[in-house]
Amino acid sequence: MTHEQKPESAKFPEADPRDCLLEFVPNPVGRRIVVGGVPVPNLVGLETHNGTRAEFILDDRFSLTVPTEYSEAVAWFVAQAMAVAAGYTAFGVDSKPANPFSRRMVCIGEINGSDVGEAP
Repeated sequence: MTHEQKPESAKFPEADPRDCLLEFVPNPVGRRIVVGGVPVPNLVGLETHNGTRAEFILDDRFSLTVPTEYSEAVAWFVAQAMAVAAGYTAFGVDSKPANPFSRRMVCIGEINGSDVGEAP
């Protein structure tokens, strides 16, 4: 019968309290964003720069600052993107689970005054 040695347990170095990184991150208090009468989950906003900019904070992790005149379009776009990514047809009370086999495509604007499908 052979004698087998058991490996020693892994030993981790003792944590040095001086290695801890402490950051004081500002927590802006924002307002709930409502699009079409429906609150957008995990999205808050606030006006900055004396009301000339709007800051959107998504999930307490991501922020985007835009000129105030674009804030309504940005909020709408973010709400739609979140709903579609979650598997719904659109954001709002009339949304339904998306059916990938019954989608319709539409043109939402023009480029340089011509239809999007035409060459400039």
